Amino acid sequence: MKRIFAILVFAAFYISMVSLSFEKSESYDLLTLEPNLPAQPYSYTLHYPEHAIYGGYATIDTVVANDMITSHGATLGRVLFYDKQLSVKNTISCGSCHFQEFAFADTARFSIGLDGVLTPRNSPTLADLTWSSGSPFFEGSILFWDCRSKSLEEAVLDPLQHPDELGKDLEFMVQKLSGINYYPPLFENAFGDSEVTPDRVADALAQFIRSISSFDSRYDLVKMGEESFTAAEELGEELFVNNCTKGCHNVHSLSTPFPRNNGLDLVSIDLGLGGWDGRTDNIGKFKCQTLRNVELTAPYMHDGRFKTLEEVVDFYSDDVQLHPNSDFRHLENENFTGFNFNRAEKKALVTFLKTLTTPTLLTHDKWSDPFEEVSSSRNLATEAGLNIYPNPVDDKLMIELEDYSNQNIQLNLFDLNGKLVWKNRMIESMAEYGLGDFSTGVYILKIEIDGNLYSKKLFLK
Repeated sequence: MKRIFAILVFAAFYISMVSLSFEKSESYDLLTLEPNLPAQPYSYTLHYPEHAIYGGYATIDTVVANDMITSHGATLGRVLFYDKQLSVKNTISCGSCHFQEFAFADTARFSIGLDGVLTPRNSPTLADLTWSSGSPFFEGSILFWDCRSKSLEEAVLDPLQHPDELGKDLEFMVQKLSGINYYPPLFENAFGDSEVTPDRVADALAQFIRSISSFDSRYDLVKMGEESFTAAEELGEELFVNNCTKGCHNVHSLSTPFPRNNGLDLVSIDLGLGGWDGRTDNIGKFKCQTLRNVELTAPYMHDGRFKTLEEVVDFYSDDVQLHPNSDFRHLENENFTGFNFNRAEKKALVTFLKTLTTPTLLTHDKWSDPFEEVSSSRNLATEAGLNIYPNPVDDKLMIELEDYSNQNIQLNLFDLNGKLVWKNRMIESMAEYGLGDFSTGVYILKIEIDGNLYSKKLFLK
């Protein structure tokens, strides 16, 4: 009996010491999953359609923008963006608050940080920040809601060090990343040697985020003459151009390089830009977010107060508050309280805003989480000759399997809540499936081939 008691005491002591040691050392071995990366890196070159590059304050130099991105640098940034080991407790990553399927925004009003602490503001989209990282008309940048960072490289280090977000001391981050086996070759490919530094981490993250571009929406296809608007979309665009573009959302990048007070409140609870620069005339001013992919980035505003686009349009139509710093006082008139849209106009505006969604942004592998266990055979798609198209899916989905030999192939389609919404079996090397009854959005198609699992994000129109 004494021997058993002694063993139990020793075991309890050992467990407590291991626990204590783990808390102090933040073991590098906690996460063993390695990133699944292609043999050759994806191309992260930025391409903007001609209609998006024009004179005035929204001009962007694509040569300069692309000089700031390399494929190996953005690849390293992609791994860092999704790696939970960047957080002090190995529990969250940048991708925990910025989801690809929601245009790199969060569907929660406030995101969950370390130990369940909520962020004080809504996590905005990270798409198209190349248009926001520096402005000739505004000193600094317009990256955070309150525009406090001077550059994208500075901005990405903020959540890494914030005690309620990733909570990482930069010196400890360098030590930790240096001990993770998959980082030395990634840093060497990106920078010429394997040294890990805070500046290099910031550079790589900034490269990946700069590459996130969404300029092939239906709106862009119309502007390029490849598609046409419906009558409702045309009315919505007309209303948008005549009202929403006045100093806030230009008709190309759908944003502006200026912080704005849009009259959300008569008295600002969150001081915004004025909260850190101390200027009274900047109280209540915030970054003017891009409207690209706005259909997917709810809830809206810095505090996520509006759940739907309809609520946003209602606000701008009827409920603008006459805050002393409201830009509407200057752009419209001193008594402006809204654009006074009728019901049909409100509906048309929402219809038009939904043409700004870019499906490839939501599904392309080069911006996806490389740590997702999408396949127990990492080269399954290549080895089996698996081809899934089109993506986005209009109503019919085609699946081809070159190496088909009467395998047991199971197809399961899940929504983003993990609910199984459709299942089928593939009994031929090429098959067509009708998916036209499903709502617009991102879905996860999982294909099991003889025990090997392959997963693909699909956007259903």
